[in-house]
Amino acid sequence: MRKTLLLAVCLFLLSSASRSYVLMGTRWPEAAATIHPMLVLLGEERSPSGDRWIDAFREAAQEWNSKTAFDFEIDTARPSHPCAGILSKYPEDGYRNGAAFTSVICTTDAWGNPEITSFGAGTLGLTMTYSEFGDTRTTTETDIFFNEREEWDIYDGPERRAADFRRVALHELGHVLGLDHERRETAIMAPYVGDLYHLQQDDIAGAAALYGSTVPDGVPPIVLAVEEPAENGIKSGISTFRGWVVSLHELASLSLYLDGKYKGELQHEASRKDVARAYPEYPDPERSGFAFAFAYGGLPAGSHRYRLVARDAMGNELERTVNFRVVRFATGYLKDDSRVSVDSARLSGEGNEILIDGMEHDGGLYRLRLRWNRGSQGFAPVEITPLE
Repeated sequence: MRKTLLLAVCLFLLSSASRSYVLMGTRWPEAAATIHPMLVLLGEERSPSGDRWIDAFREAAQEWNSKTAFDFEIDTARPSHPCAGILSKYPEDGYRNGAAFTSVICTTDAWGNPEITSFGAGTLGLTMTYSEFGDTRTTTETDIFFNEREEWDIYDGPERRAADFRRVALHELGHVLGLDHERRETAIMAPYVGDLYHLQQDDIAGAAALYGSTVPDGVPPIVLAVEEPAENGIKSGISTFRGWVVSLHELASLSLYLDGKYKGELQHEASRKDVARAYPEYPDPERSGFAFAFAYGGLPAGSHRYRLVARDAMGNELERTVNFRVVRFATGYLKDDSRVSVDSARLSGEGNEILIDGMEHDGGLYRLRLRWNRGSQGFAPVEITPLE
């Protein structure tokens, strides 16, 4: 069978921060591929941290499987080296999809002649994609080359000196299913290794463009929750605004309004493992939280309303409103702790409330009522009344 080399795509050892996916122009006829990895680095099956290379590769494949419609099968019973049929030590194996650590890149030209080249400077990995002659839009074979001369390990979190094999494998498997480098948006398919180690919304959207979505019918495009303040809750002093949002498509904006006035856009990347467990069908649900501290004591006493509006790149929109009441002292923010005293106050309690009658605050006397708050697991003000 004559094979045509379509693309050689690689990952570099530089950092880049950049969602609009890029397709290579070729795809598998079905949303599935079997990879036959041969993952031993300089005689070692395990990384310096003790994890096996093959286990990390499986985890990378499983992430694509769990978040997209594509299905990677990992076959270790019949391993294939990307240089099979080109280097004499690796005999021809029937054009299997291989993956291995290697010091060279092996391929063939359009006429079947072998070609052996070196990795470019700083290149961690490279994926070769082939098609049959005359049909350059259908993938028939891919081979993944990992540069054995680079320093490797397996870990999560920020990039270190040693390259994280799992995130590089995650990237190269994206090339296998047909995604090209994404230079404009935040994506694991960016051409440079960085601090990302999970698929991003752009990566998942790219796979959906090629093979469809795994999300069942009837799933709402956006789910949005404001957890604090609670509806009809009472706030005072400095407290928190928090919640979470998940979206099938990239969020274009998450806009916050207070009493009808626009306050700004919220970042929504805080860790929320509880949301991930409840909404696994959404992209990146474990990084869906938002929270910020707010000086509620700076607002006038009385009723207020938050309005939060989420809009995605497809034009879908969802909003949540929260009504709350502010109780406050005349001085919204007190810098001098000595200006607060309960020495002359009368303290009493009943049920889950504490009453402080005659509390001094910045020269004024107040009646302060505290009530147990389940959300904060502490007592919080529900009444602040100035005394004549």
